[in-house]
Order: sequence, then structure tokens, then C-alpha cells
Amino acid sequence: MPTYQRFEDLPAWNAATDVAVEAFRLTSAASFRFKGDLVNQLRRAALSIANNIASANDQIMWHDSSQPMKVCLKRDFAF
Repeated sequence: MPTYQRFEDLPAWNAATDVAVEAFRLTSAASFRFKGDLVNQLRRAALSIANNIASANDQIMWHDSSQPMKVCLKRDFAF
């Protein structure tokens, strides 16, 4: 099982940034012209995915490196 030191190393974060790039590319098309609110909402939602992963990285605590699947949120559990 791979170990990740930074959230930028997470495959999920990389996939989320790809989604954001694609959302910006798609909403830059002429068919989205004059649809400012929709474009804004789609772009913010796409960026939110990667931002949430990065934010969660600060809250996740890996308790035992020999059991990498044992993950919990600091605010919910105390060991």
C-alpha cells in the first residue's frame, strides 16, 4: 500500500484537479457564453472537490503505519 506524505500525492486529489481543469475548459466554450451564474457554479463546484480533499488532509490522522486503512478524523475520535 503506497504512503502519501502530501495531499498532492493522492490519486484522488490529482483526479479532482483534472475534473476542475476539464470543467474550466468546457465552460469556456461558446455555448456557455451569457450563462455567467451557471458557469460560476460549475467552476466553483469543480474546484471544491480538490479543496475538500486538501482540507480533509489536515483533519486525518494515520494511527498505525502498519495498518494504513485504519484512518479516523481527529475531531470525531480520540485514541
